[in-house]
Amino acid sequence: MNRKAQVLIAGAGAAAGFYAVKALSGKRINTLPYGYGIKIKKAVTVNRPAEQLYSFWHNLKNVPKLFDNLLGVEVFDDRRSHWTLRGRGGICLEWEAEITVDRLGEMVGWRSLPGADIDNAGYVRFERAAGGRGTVVRVALQ
Repeated sequence: MNRKAQVLIAGAGAAAGFYAVKALSGKRINTLPYGYGIKIKKAVTVNRPAEQLYSFWHNLKNVPKLFDNLLGVEVFDDRRSHWTLRGRGGICLEWEAEITVDRLGEMVGWRSLPGADIDNAGYVRFERAAGGRGTVVRVALQ
């Protein structure tokens, strides 16, 4: 994976990091109505086929390879998983998530389940780049 792709993914992780800091400050962040919070959208072109990038993202056990503070993802089934993130001061934040959209080779969408330390939702989309230059990877997080 090239540096641009790593920066995109790290930028997406920044949202989770913000929520971790906010949670550690003692402020409740998992009770905000839909539409509130931080929204991040980023895109980068990666010189790989969409199908290959989709496969990497869809295998949730790959995601901790991209973030130093993501301790692990335990996959329960084809839809649900458990995430553990190390916040500031070494405090662990955890949540369960479910895949809400799964379009082979195109998109993976998710949301956290009730009781999460960090409410979050997002998607990653894979679109062919113009001129056969690989794939545009779009990530959105809230």
